[in-house]
Amino acid sequence: MKFASLAIVGTLVIAPWHIAQAIERHHMDAASGMTMASAQDSMSKGSVARATITSDVQNREPVDSISTVTADDSKVFYFTEIQDMAGHTVTHRWEYNGQVMAEIDFEIGGPRWRVYSSKTMMPYWMGQWKVSVIDENGSPLSVSTFSYSASSMTQ
Repeated sequence: MKFASLAIVGTLVIAPWHIAQAIERHHMDAASGMTMASAQDSMSKGSVARATITSDVQNREPVDSISTVTADDSKVFYFTEIQDMAGHTVTHRWEYNGQVMAEIDFEIGGPRWRVYSSKTMMPYWMGQWKVSVIDENGSPLSVSTFSYSASSMTQ
C-alpha cells in the first residue's frame, strides 16, 4: 500500500495515498475559501430544459402545450423538466394579478427530473396567470404565462 505524509497547519498526517489526496484537496479548497459543495454549485447551476402549461400530464409527459385555458377546463397543469440540480429544491409559483396563489416545492432527485403541479381554476379568476420555476435563492429559472377566460361556448 502506498503511503503519503501530509502536513496540515503544523500537524503531520500519515495516511494511505488516496485518503491523503482527499485531505489535500479539501485543505486546498478550504484555503481558497470554497468548500467542495460550493465549488460544485458554482460550476453547475442547473437549468429548466422544458416548461409548459398543459391540459394534462400522462406518463410524466405533458399531453399538449396551451396558452389559453377556458372555464370549460377546471384544472390546468404546469410541467417542468429540471436538469443538473439533483439535491436541490425548486418551487412552482402560481400568480394571478400579482398575487401568489400557490407555491409547490419539489426536491430534485436526479440529473434529469420531471415534475408538475396543477391548479383547479375558479370562475372568478379570469385573466392573466404567471407560473414560475423558482430556485432555492428565490430567483426565477423559467416563467410561463397563460390566459384564463370564460367558457368557449359563451365567447
